[in-house]
Amino acid sequence: MNEWSVIPATLRQKGHVLPARDSAEWAQFPSASQKISASAIVEAFWIPLIAVALRMASSGTGNASYILVAIYALTGPRQAIVSLYLCWLFNMINHGLAPVAGYAAFFRHLIILCAFISVMVHSKRGASTRTGILVPTTLVLCGFLIVHSMLFSHQSDISLLKAISFSLTVIALTVGWGTLNQRERQITMAFLFGSLGLIAVISIPFVASGIGYFRNGRGFQGVLVHPQNFGPTMAVLAALLVGQGLTDKKLRLWKLIILALSILWIFLSQARIGALAFILSLVLGIGCNAIMAWMARNPSRHPLRIGRLTWVAVLVLMAGLAAAPFVGTRVSTFIQKGARSESLSDIVMASRGGKVSEMMVNIRQYPIFGTGFGVLMGSDYFAIQRDPILGLPIMATVEKGVMPVAIVEETGVVGACIIFPWLLVLLVRSVRGGLVSGMVFWSVLATNIAEACFFSPGGQGMFQLIFAIWAATSPQASVTQPVALQRRQRYAA
Repeated sequence: MNEWSVIPATLRQKGHVLPARDSAEWAQFPSASQKISASAIVEAFWIPLIAVALRMASSGTGNASYILVAIYALTGPRQAIVSLYLCWLFNMINHGLAPVAGYAAFFRHLIILCAFISVMVHSKRGASTRTGILVPTTLVLCGFLIVHSMLFSHQSDISLLKAISFSLTVIALTVGWGTLNQRERQITMAFLFGSLGLIAVISIPFVASGIGYFRNGRGFQGVLVHPQNFGPTMAVLAALLVGQGLTDKKLRLWKLIILALSILWIFLSQARIGALAFILSLVLGIGCNAIMAWMARNPSRHPLRIGRLTWVAVLVLMAGLAAAPFVGTRVSTFIQKGARSESLSDIVMASRGGKVSEMMVNIRQYPIFGTGFGVLMGSDYFAIQRDPILGLPIMATVEKGVMPVAIVEETGVVGACIIFPWLLVLLVRSVRGGLVSGMVFWSVLATNIAEACFFSPGGQGMFQLIFAIWAATSPQASVTQPVALQRRQRYAA
């Protein structure tokens, strides 16, 4: 007998009311035996594959690829999510592999708008049930950012552009992920994480090529545009694979190979924040999982395989001791990254201290409402690209470090009281979704310790929002639910 066949009886004995089997509520709890074939994935995503080929061919076809993706986004919520991912990929592709698309900045906003319209048109009523408090808190956050940009920003047009872009993106992702049923969610994640694995594999030939170091000649960037994008991206992939390795019944060799490759790319990219994000995702993800299991008074709350974790820890320790003389010097070089000082505090200050000092000056000057969402004051590094006809801003590049400080600087104390609770909702829901979703969210959040890009969907922030909201919309397990239902929820991620 299939173990899932006893779930209805078990739940009814506990006094739970089951949803109808053909309802959206039942569909979010998938069958363990249901698998997604490679042919089903290719059949579902042949249009994105064509769009990728167009993006790689030439500058002219690169612009056409954005248009194709925007049209594809209008066909459904799953397509909208994939289109936003392709928007990130097209913007972040290595310029040594694909020419720059001249109208990319404009078409990026078109894709975001089409994704938002698609989700609103195709959304289902069950989405708000599955996402819980996440939808109303997201709407409050977006409304605040738009109003704040109009009333309190020192550059209202820039802030309003970024607030609208962020709002459309995060609403589309929240409602979109919540709308997907179990099978659609599995297919979408198979494509997204599969493409990340392909990025890791396809980058191998460029280790010995100048294209792999196209940006600065030092850090390895693979097929992406910058080492600081490549390293954190591989950190998210590594966090996912470790989480799966600690919860899956069987370890798969190809996953171990991709995991080792992604860790190697983090090291070669010289992206210290990528390494930090991966390490923190391990420590905080496993720690939160253990706390949730203790609160549930049930070790099977999230099936962390302690024996496997112990063996991994022992092997890593032994390998580290054996390779210490060889690895120690390279790790020191990786951490210092060309800095003369050997003090960790001095290295941190040299890397982000100047930006933090500038932000603290603005916080003291504008403590209540801040300087404006996405606005960089007191610095010349603020490139604004405007539409040549109407003069409206379509892109404004900002580079800031330490996201908590950046939030207070841009939106003040008032904005911090709204944004931080929203981030807490994302965190709690991700942790309650299981070990894998918790580790993925921690890896995304930790990246913003040094690169505050979570609220910038025009760049790496799009990637982070896609996977953070995936984690936050994972089927939730309550500490009061019976074990049978908790086991079933485990497979939805």
